[in-house]
Amino acid sequence: MSLQQSNASALADMYVFAAAWRDDAARDVELLKRIKKTINALRQITDSLRSNYALAASFIDLIKSFPCQVDETKLFEGLDQLQGALEPLRDELEAKLVAAKKDRDLCESDGVARAYRDALNAACDLYSAAEQMRWAAMHRNAELDPSGSKDGLSTSEEISRFLAAL
Repeated sequence: MSLQQSNASALADMYVFAAAWRDDAARDVELLKRIKKTINALRQITDSLRSNYALAASFIDLIKSFPCQVDETKLFEGLDQLQGALEPLRDELEAKLVAAKKDRDLCESDGVARAYRDALNAACDLYSAAEQMRWAAMHRNAELDPSGSKDGLSTSEEISRFLAAL
């Protein structure tokens, strides 16, 4: 092989290397853009869920001190809708968290798995707050029920009379 052929071969190898490097660099830039976009979207979701959680927590406090009984039918209907909407979101976030952990192009320092985990935790917290609100309403209504007995049933005779009245 002549010197000219050797130089031409080395130059061709450099072009191949440069093209491969350029393709890898472009892929990495695109991957970084997708990572950033995903994290930003998850932060928006997480912030929204956390804001709703704070609102739910304030409603729970309000219900606990409410001066009259709460309309459980309307409240529970709304809570059922909220929890019904959160369930598929929670399932999707959980599935995507698992996928992000398995993705060979991602690493922990990218923050994608952490962002999915944060959003998933916020969705679970809001779901839990809705359930706490349900229980707070039932408890408050029981406290304010004029037909309720504060003493409860303590003897077998009281229990028998109560069951017979049903």
